[in-house]
Amino acid sequence: MKIDYQELEAIGGLDFIQRRRYINHVGLLCLSVRAGLVEMDTELIGSDDEARRYVFKARVTGDRGQYTGHGDADPSNVGPKIANATLRMAETRAQNRAMRSYCGIGDSTAEELPECQAEGILDGDPPAEALPGLTVDGWDQAINRIENSPREIDGLFVAYGKGLPSSWTDEERAPRLSWLLSADGRGVLEAYRQRNQTKRNP
Repeated sequence: MKIDYQELEAIGGLDFIQRRRYINHVGLLCLSVRAGLVEMDTELIGSDDEARRYVFKARVTGDRGQYTGHGDADPSNVGPKIANATLRMAETRAQNRAMRSYCGIGDSTAEELPECQAEGILDGDPPAEALPGLTVDGWDQAINRIENSPREIDGLFVAYGKGLPSSWTDEERAPRLSWLLSADGRGVLEAYRQRNQTKRNP
């Protein structure tokens, strides 16, 4: 897969760590959708709540086939800012590994590196979902590659009281895009589309 790093940087899809560039979760989502990703599921396969250690398995499906990946997180392999969000970071890492296989990307992503959080790559407090921010342009580029129209997707979020994506913060867009690509998100979107069709064609 040819990667346009300038484009990824423009949409917030790159992080720079120790003078090296790493694609982050946002960048992988955009690349995967561009490569025909249509579904992403995760499963919690191991947990130790006392130690805050979690292991996830992720599965992605699209035009390139189906790929899986595993991710783990605990306070020993994340920075202090993410120590209370190891459950979500483990899920993000699993998703990243599955998407990397889907896209044919061998290098680790920013979220997979313990030092990424230790060096404070996220400015201020990290979002609750422990994901980097996604700009409006990044959201639009990803949404334009999904089969449903952007208007349907806007309508879905408005109907559920989330407002228009253009009104969200950058930190809110990334986890909502992840949800939209999940089996749950696509199921809700399809039900919303069918309901609107029934209203137009009783």
